Formats: sequence, structure tokens, C-alpha cells
Amino acid sequence: MVKQRGQPLPGLPAGLPDNEQTRTANLLHSAALRLLRRARTADTGMDLDGPRAAALSVLVFGGPLPLSRLAAIARCSSAAGRPGYG
Repeated sequence: MVKQRGQPLPGLPAGLPDNEQTRTANLLHSAALRLLRRARTADTGMDLDGPRAAALSVLVFGGPLPLSRLAAIARCSSAAGRPGYG
């Protein structure tokens, strides 16, 4: 198991079995929460709302897409990307 920068490993919530699968799931859950907190901080710095940040992320990692496909992937309306809408 990997321990990051002196952070203690998270303990298992009460009532869960103490086995490798549960410990791994618990570590992944903790890592996902830390990642989401960092992403939220970065999103705030970009001054974008949720749908616009999601659309930008899809474009950065997926490349150019038609607006309708981008909206479907980002789960927002295509109007959210147009000035004066959303």
C-alpha cells in the first residue's frame, strides 16, 4: 500500500470486514475524495461553472467534438456553451 506525504492510512468504517478487498476499496475512496477536493479548488480558480468546466475537460482530453456530442458527454445542454445562455 502507498502512503502519501505523511498522511495516515484511513481506517475502515465500523461494521466492514477487515480484508484486502475492503481495505483497497477504502483507500481508493479516500484517494478519490482527495482528488475531488483538488479538482474543486482548480475549478474555482478557472471561474467556470460546473457544466462549462465539464465541457472544457471533455475537449481537453477528447479533442474536438460537435457541440451536440460534447453536450451529451458533459451531461449539459448545448445552450450552456453559447454566450448569453446557461
